[in-house]
Amino acid sequence: MRALVVRLCEALLRRAAPPPPPPEAEEPSEPALPPPPHKPVDIWPFERYDTLVRPYVLSAEELYGHDIFGYHRIEVPA
Repeated sequence: MRALVVRLCEALLRRAAPPPPPPEAEEPSEPALPPPPHKPVDIWPFERYDTLVRPYVLSAEELYGHDIFGYHRIEVPA
């Protein structure tokens, strides 16, 4: 847990520190393009969310037609 907190603090400090300006910076004649977004630092030590299995969710019809044990409550006319 301590290692996770240390990695989180280091990532936040790296992101918060602005880069130093060049010593003889001239004003650009055209506005510069914004820098590309930072790649997020992966500090999550557990399994990634995209590999988790989505649970099966019953539809409204399935919930209405079955009780919690899976038996039909409603008689279907033949």
